[in-house]
Amino acid sequence: MPRRIEALSMNPDQTDLVESALHQLAKLDPCGWDQIPEQHKPVFAAYMGRDAWTGEVDLFTLRDAALMLIRDAIERKGAFAADIPAPRVRTSGQGSV
Repeated sequence: MPRRIEALSMNPDQTDLVESALHQLAKLDPCGWDQIPEQHKPVFAAYMGRDAWTGEVDLFTLRDAALMLIRDAIERKGAFAADIPAPRVRTSGQGSV
């Protein structure tokens, strides 16, 4: 029976976003809001809570946002849903699926 193999790849921006999220989770350098690239901050901020006094992002929720970004990368949704090529199907053996 043929095996279905789906090849999904991320574009460079998505790969950088996952790397930023992993740095936050692993507490590797760079770490912290100031070290997150500016183009990634809106994506992180979308998952972060708001500070009651300032209305700005609550930095205590940064790791939670990183976890949700990793989840989105695995599930291919959110920031990772765009630019996904159609699944390619390869078979092992004769014929195609």
